[in-house]
Amino acid sequence: TTPAGTAKVTAVYDPTHEVMPLPNDLVWLADGDPEVELALGPDADPTLAQLAQVIGALNLQGLSPNMFLTVPFTGAVDESTLDLLVFRLDAEELPRTQADFLVQEQTDLLKLVPKTPFSAGGYYAVAVKTGLLDENGFPVEPSPVMNALKSKSSLEGTAFAALEDLRAGFDAQLFPALQANFGWDRSDVLLLWTFHTADATLTLADEESILAALGAGTPEALKLPYDEFGDTVALFKGASTQWPAPANAVAWQNPLDGSYGETPVPLSASDVWDTKGLTGLVPNDALENVYFGKYQSPVLTTLASGAPTGTDVTFVLLTPSADECGTGPYTTVLFQHGLGRTKEDAFALANSLAKACLATLAIDAPFHGDRAVEGEEFFTANLLQDRANIYQAAIDLWEAVDLIEEGSLDAAAELANPRFVAHSLGSIIGATFLNGDDRPERVLLSSPSAGLSNVLDGTALPDIQAIVASLGYTPGTTEYYVFLNIVQWLMDPVDGAYMGVGQNPTEDLLAVFAYSDPVVSDLASRAFLASVGVTDITEVDPGDIDAAGLLTGDFSTAPGYPTFPGGAYQYGVAGKPIVHSFLLSPLTVDRETGERIPYYPEESYDDDLQSAATTGAQVQAANFLAQPSAAGGD
Repeated sequence: TTPAGTAKVTAVYDPTHEVMPLPNDLVWLADGDPEVELALGPDADPTLAQLAQVIGALNLQGLSPNMFLTVPFTGAVDESTLDLLVFRLDAEELPRTQADFLVQEQTDLLKLVPKTPFSAGGYYAVAVKTGLLDENGFPVEPSPVMNALKSKSSLEGTAFAALEDLRAGFDAQLFPALQANFGWDRSDVLLLWTFHTADATLTLADEESILAALGAGTPEALKLPYDEFGDTVALFKGASTQWPAPANAVAWQNPLDGSYGETPVPLSASDVWDTKGLTGLVPNDALENVYFGKYQSPVLTTLASGAPTGTDVTFVLLTPSADECGTGPYTTVLFQHGLGRTKEDAFALANSLAKACLATLAIDAPFHGDRAVEGEEFFTANLLQDRANIYQAAIDLWEAVDLIEEGSLDAAAELANPRFVAHSLGSIIGATFLNGDDRPERVLLSSPSAGLSNVLDGTALPDIQAIVASLGYTPGTTEYYVFLNIVQWLMDPVDGAYMGVGQNPTEDLLAVFAYSDPVVSDLASRAFLASVGVTDITEVDPGDIDAAGLLTGDFSTAPGYPTFPGGAYQYGVAGKPIVHSFLLSPLTVDRETGERIPYYPEESYDDDLQSAATTGAQVQAANFLAQPSAAGGD
């Protein structure tokens, strides 16, 4: 115990029981082979079993360069006392320190999210310096294993003999590098370990192609190098442009019988609100008409065929009041909803946008809304299909911009000057969409994220938690973190850390996210912003927002007032958390059941503050989107 009688805290490093800092080369070296292997039980999911076979054939020594680090302890530590070095062993590269990570304290664990990914195909060492303190201010101690690895003498004949090769490697390479480059000697080291990153991930191959490559002994054909992620998006974007405008086959829905035809059928916003049960809950006074329809978008898997086939994409178009805004052309906001939601989520924002004379065009993502398929989900255990779903959703958005710019929807309203708004999953899709398209003149991303593994690890969404649980992984175990690393590796080609916002200037980007978000952690949003070079984040205290004043046109307490520039805004501060979907709704209860959403406890989430955040964010959004591009444009 410590002099105060508290239990001493140790930095855990126990390879025998597979409890150690991760990612870590020792995970793969346990069987004497340094290459990555995915250990599965006899009842493993067939898709994962095939994936394990592919991984085994690729001779990888590491996985995602974008995976977060985890450092376990026997108790809570004070992360402000962390002194960290991450340095390359196989190439010249600037070392990273704790300032290059977003650090989160979890139960007996420090989680370190890199602000930018590590280099692909790299060999790294991680060193934590002595002087790290526990929560009571006492030094954290090295583990017996770490003390053995710091020895200058052979471990043969000791209880740690199995670690002699590792000790010898540390002695020959790591400790000399620490001394020569950073002035650290062995006594300065609390923890030391190494990891590799993959130089490539899997290409988007179907089962037939995978089996053919494995059968022919050419698994290298399945590799997608990390420096080709943008080229892949550009390839899909280029192929999609060959889809001619007439092929979009815009059709308008007749709400009376659900049929589709060539003539738009305008509905009053009040009638639609009555039908949807929104009257009295969501305002519509600034809206004129609502139109439902669909268009054809080329199917990803047929783009390379020379004769792509189409899939129906359902949409809704909401126009602003003609009395206030005229008959157009209207600057148009393209909206993409979140996971498990639909295009109708745009109703919650459209009225605020209409007050700025903006039209709203919202589409259903694949497997959502009117595109839902019984038994099919957007995110599944089939990770390559999940990646394909994001590509398909991006294609659908590219086509939607075509509709705006080519006048394909002019039979209902003349649309122009596209903007883009996305929330949650929509922002994940949006990163890939924006990587291949710079036509949106202003962009608003709500709860953007980088590092899908980080999102999966921290989300309170039951559907996502169920996917991980169904595969038999227990959170906090080495097997769990290895699985998340594999997920990250496979999803890296569409991850926000690599996609960013493409060639779209950050001056025209507004990002908003919630403090202490239980669905997409603010850590993931901050990682995304760091990856696109946005480091200045404004923290918004919802208690400072005058919601009543905003609703009467006094915008003086709105975030961004008076110029409403681009930038990054965290809504909520310590003691005042804000709901995940605050841009769209302040609700802390399920609208259908009326029950409290379990991850929004009443004692923590003040309803008045939620309403203030939603009102403030919507005023900020409308004013930002209504302005011309800061980098040039309309």
